[in-house]
Amino acid sequence: MRRARTSLLLLGLAATLLVSPTAVFADLFEPAALLSGTASEQAIDARDPAVSSDGRFVAFDGDYGGLTGVWRRAVGTGVIEAVAVGAPSTPQGSAVLPSISADGRYVSFTTTARLDPVDDTNTGPDVYVRDMSNPQSELCQGQSEACAYTLASAGDGSSVGLSYSYGSNPLVEEPAYGSIAGGRSALSADGQQVAFVTTAISDLAGSGTPALQVAVRDIPRQTTQLISVRYDPAGDGPAVDPATGRPEPVAAQEGT
Repeated sequence: MRRARTSLLLLGLAATLLVSPTAVFADLFEPAALLSGTASEQAIDARDPAVSSDGRFVAFDGDYGGLTGVWRRAVGTGVIEAVAVGAPSTPQGSAVLPSISADGRYVSFTTTARLDPVDDTNTGPDVYVRDMSNPQSELCQGQSEACAYTLASAGDGSSVGLSYSYGSNPLVEEPAYGSIAGGRSALSADGQQVAFVTTAISDLAGSGTPALQVAVRDIPRQTTQLISVRYDPAGDGPAVDPATGRPEPVAAQEGT
């Protein structure tokens, strides 16, 4: 009997929260729903979900329909669209770690595929942004029409991707090290700025920039700002490289 009374009290409290005009901060949730699939097909593997701020879209990476990569699902209609996918164990199927804009239009991700063969000059991982309003999902080929993919891990004031340096075994290191973007948190709300981290020595802030630097790319302005700058206690601010006039990147050991 005591257990039954407790349940009734909890139900009564819930009802009070729902109807009370002062309970404006109460969270109301719909029943749980499976989003990494449809009524007829479920993803073999689904990870790293990112939900748009308006709740209309969810992006995830995984294996769906025999292809791997990053996908976007419209929550209301259940339609699942490819953001960047390909055959398993290929560069085209390597896209991971999606982040999504507030309205779901833009999705950032990390991939080893050269989706922009003109500006992406390496086979290492790089960061891209996909405009889902552009139905053209083919590789960028310098065509006059706007490409659906934009290379984000590019140099400041340029559309050309960063260059990376490797050690004694570049054939092994290059596919694994370059630039990566954190899942769920890399993309700004408007989809125009992307944060990423370099995982190899690069030319981000000049030749020989140590690995593990943080940068932010402004897509429309084609600017890349180094965030992980070295502190100058004498000047009480970022240390400036006298040769370039730019802030100095942190050392590799600081980057870790």
